[in-house]
Amino acid sequence: FSENFSFLLFHYDGKTSEWDQFEWSKRAIHVSARKQAK
Repeated sequence: FSENFSFLLFHYDGKTSEWDQFEWSKRAIHVSARKQAK
C-alpha cells in the first residue's frame, strides 16, 4: 500500500492483537468496542 493510505479497523470482539501478523496492521488505527452490535 502507498504511504498516503490509512487503515481504520473497528473490532467488535476486542481481538486487536490477532492482526499483528500483518505488516500493514502495525500502521493501522484500531478501534475496539466490546459487546457492541454491528
